[in-house]
Amino acid sequence: MTSCEPFQMLKDLPRCKWYKAEIERACSHIKNAVVLDVGSGSGLLSLFAARAGAKKVYAVEANLKMARLTEVVVAANGMQDIISVIAGSLEDISLPEQVNVLSL
Repeated sequence: MTSCEPFQMLKDLPRCKWYKAEIERACSHIKNAVVLDVGSGSGLLSLFAARAGAKKVYAVEANLKMARLTEVVVAANGMQDIISVIAGSLEDISLPEQVNVLSL
């Protein structure tokens, strides 16, 4: 994997717009929910969920460097009170609460 592969999704504007629209469409399920974003990558879907009204979003990313970058993206968007970035694989982490919505 080259260093820019994780950002290929961000370059695909039609796909990003579709994800955003679908998360907004599911707003009634996301509003005030606890969301788990598995393999969060850049954190884009976590940001969309937070903006759709999620009470809490857990962005789980196995790649440590990517998780650290996601923390920067979350902070730059002022969402660090809603989005918690967890570096690790889903099998190795434990969440402090039960989630209502799962994003893969």
